[in-house]
Amino acid sequence: MTAPAHRGSRRRRLGEAIAVLPARLVGAVLGVLTGALRRLRSPRPIHRTGIVLEGRIESTGPAHPEVEPSGIAWIDATAPGRVEARLSRGIGVPVPVPDVWGLAFRQALDTARLGVPASGDVLLATVAGSGGLGRFVPAVRLSPWGASFGSVMPYRSTRGPVLVSARTVSGAPASATTVGQARELGRTPWILQLLWATPRGPWRVFATLTLSAADGAAVDRADLRFDPLSSPPTGAGTFAWTRALRKRSYRAARRD
Repeated sequence: MTAPAHRGSRRRRLGEAIAVLPARLVGAVLGVLTGALRRLRSPRPIHRTGIVLEGRIESTGPAHPEVEPSGIAWIDATAPGRVEARLSRGIGVPVPVPDVWGLAFRQALDTARLGVPASGDVLLATVAGSGGLGRFVPAVRLSPWGASFGSVMPYRSTRGPVLVSARTVSGAPASATTVGQARELGRTPWILQLLWATPRGPWRVFATLTLSAADGAAVDRADLRFDPLSSPPTGAGTFAWTRALRKRSYRAARRD
C-alpha cells in the first residue's frame, strides 16, 4: 500500500470510530423507545401492519458497462430468482394518516442454495427524494403510490459506501390499507427498478423487482421477519456506526 493510500485508509478508520460514539448514544435511546413500544404493541412495535408479497428479481445487466462496479456481488451479478417480500406501515399510525412505508424482501432459499449472489435481507423505506440529502431522509406518504424507496443507511462494499433504491415502473398500490393493497396487487403486479449509488453519485439500475399479492395466502404473517444486520446481501457489509445505531432497537423489537 502506498503512503497516500495508507493515510487515506487510516483517516477512514478514524472517521468511522468517531461516528460510532454518537451512533451508540442514539442507538441506546432508540432501543429503550422500541422496548417500551413493544410492551404496548407486541409482537411488532414497528411495521406492525403489512402485506406479504411474492415475486421475482431479474438482472437488467450493466446499462453502462464502462462504469466501475459497486463492489457488492449481489448488485454486480444479480442472480434471477423468486423473492418473498413485505410492504408495511413503519410507524403504525392509523389510516389515513401518512406513514413511513417499508418494503423488505429477500430471495427465496432455492435461489440462495445455488451458490450465486443472493439478496439477503434488503430493507427499504419511503424517502424524501433521490438526490442530495433526500436519499437519507425517511418520508411519510399516504400510500406507496408515487413514492421512492431507499436503504437510507449505506452498505459497505469493497469500494466504499453504497445505497440501494427502488422506483416504481408500474402497478404501485394507491390504497393505504392492507386489504386494499392485497386487492390491487392481486390484480396487477407491482414492477420496480432496483438501483444503486454512492452517497453522492448518480443512481444506476441493476435489476427489476416484480411483486404480487400471494394468491390465496394470508394478508400478513407474524413469522415473516427481516434483519439487515445479520443477513445482508451477498458481498455487502455493514458499517460499525450503522450497527451501533440499529442493533439495540432490532434486539428490543424481537425480544420474547
